[in-house]
Amino acid sequence: MSDSLLDVEDLHVTIDAANARSSDVRAVEGVSFKIQRGEVVGLVGESGCGKTLTSLALLGLLPRPRGHVSRGSIHFGGRDLTDLSESERRMLRGKQMAMIFQDPMTSLNPYMRVGEQLAEVAQLHLGESRRDALARAQTMLERVGIPDAGERLRSHPHELSGGMRQRVMIAMALLSDPQLLIADEPTTALDVTIQAQILSLLAELRLEHEMSILLITHDLGVVAGLCDRVLVMYAGRIVESGPTREVFATPRHPYTRALLRSTPRVEAPVGEHLESLAGLPPRLDGAPLPGCRFEPRCSFVRPGCATVEPELSSAGEGRMRRCIAPVEEVS
Repeated sequence: MSDSLLDVEDLHVTIDAANARSSDVRAVEGVSFKIQRGEVVGLVGESGCGKTLTSLALLGLLPRPRGHVSRGSIHFGGRDLTDLSESERRMLRGKQMAMIFQDPMTSLNPYMRVGEQLAEVAQLHLGESRRDALARAQTMLERVGIPDAGERLRSHPHELSGGMRQRVMIAMALLSDPQLLIADEPTTALDVTIQAQILSLLAELRLEHEMSILLITHDLGVVAGLCDRVLVMYAGRIVESGPTREVFATPRHPYTRALLRSTPRVEAPVGEHLESLAGLPPRLDGAPLPGCRFEPRCSFVRPGCATVEPELSSAGEGRMRRCIAPVEEVS
């Protein structure tokens, strides 16, 4: 075991078949990564590649009864989370590990006032009185940029805008100063001004409390500005990882290269067209896929790509990739 705060090894997540006519879905396969204390790690990739299911597996929140961790280990603070009971998991969630969910409307209780939902976190995990918990909740709402925070505590979720509900979710996740914050698209519903404010708050809390962050996002600009390392995910597997600045400057996997080239750049010549990534990711049900999963969409196909799946291997100091094409060709 390493001294990492979070150590994920060979994680497999399976969604069992809904009926006899369908097949199990191998949603996440062989995912391994570490997060050090105080480190911010970005997890990027197309919709459906397994990012959110990976994060839900860490917290024990996979959809039941069909979703489950079929193989692998998740060590947090030296404990294997896959061995914990549900009650032990429940005490861990919200206190030591917290998550900002992607859809605040379905994550907040529509029948409870915002203040009651926030105060519940502080009362349960910090042992505070209701009065102190509400005061803490108001302070956190102010920190995430909600005006008239005291008044908003008395509101129900449907009385708030989408951006405000997102900020309530962020405040709820940060209330108990967790050691690890999992943020699933935390700034999607926010305008650029509030987005900058939230990202600045996350960076500040990281330094204040040595909080680690796993940031799941499609916004490569947010990753570039906040993350120390980046994990690139495709079709249930990590295909490249490394220091963010180096990966973005010299991508060493064709998929990472394609993602970066499809992103608008300030320095791009006027009139330059963005590249598009043709085709669709493969289905992950049925028989295991032969060869590289990115092969049908890849511009660097070589003999063997369609039959032999590459292992995740070293691509330089601190960098890994899953590809057999020469590094200098892809970069």
